[in-house]
Amino acid sequence: SPLRARGRTLGTLTFLYGGEDDGMADLRTLENLAGRAALAIDTTTLYAQRREHVRLLQHHLLPRALPEVPGLELSAAYEVGDTTLDVGGDFYDVVAAGGKVALFIGDVCGRGAEAAAFTALARHTLRTLLEDGTAPGPALSRLNRVLTDERASRFVTALVVVLTPAGDGWDAEIAAAGHPFPLLRRADGEVTEVAAHGLLLGVVPGASYEPVRVRLGEGDAVMMFTDGLIEARSADGTHFEEHLPAAVRELAGGDDPAVGIVAAASAFRDLGDDDTAVLIARVRGQR
Repeated sequence: SPLRARGRTLGTLTFLYGGEDDGMADLRTLENLAGRAALAIDTTTLYAQRREHVRLLQHHLLPRALPEVPGLELSAAYEVGDTTLDVGGDFYDVVAAGGKVALFIGDVCGRGAEAAAFTALARHTLRTLLEDGTAPGPALSRLNRVLTDERASRFVTALVVVLTPAGDGWDAEIAAAGHPFPLLRRADGEVTEVAAHGLLLGVVPGASYEPVRVRLGEGDAVMMFTDGLIEARSADGTHFEEHLPAAVRELAGGDDPAVGIVAAASAFRDLGDDDTAVLIARVRGQR
């Protein structure tokens, strides 16, 4: 019996009979069985192909590797939260140029092909601007202009941190566009929030973004993340946001802290299916 599904022939299904009966009285049942088998095989094949395509597209929306920067330890992690086969809108990157280090993270509303297109546009626009030395506030303003000129149908949130060497530490200039505030973990374990305000990108033409400045000393770390991290919920509805300062205090001083924090949120999560991205820069002794 031929295996045909969706206009394609996938192969054949052979039935073997035993016994004295020469008649094959129920050929229609066998043909129906072959048709169902063909549809199942074709669906499984298409599912696997689509999963691989989504994996490759998601891979190209994120950096291959973080740069090696003397005086800084960089850590990043990304976890897909949705069980569907749609590409998420989270992105991050690190640019080291002109003696400075620019880190950025963002989130495009929604999932799927359209979200992926705006994710690529936002990430590569920001990367190009920051490579050219554009400050965080003007970089977000330029990206906002690009998105509004494109009449973007989806809003984008983003956070940019530019680190400049200063004595035995780093000066951090931080600008945000509707994004969750970054966290600072000081060397002594104190965790504080940096209130960096700004309008969503792609909504209001001509929006401007004012930076916030902080100083990072040896052992200090700045952590950036997307809202999938804080929106993870336990079975009783508690958000991981309530546990995040303690997790940062415990994990941000260890090895590969971004992976540890994402794993902690994943273990906590019973509800919530948004993707999660975390990017951390920690100051170490020698530059």
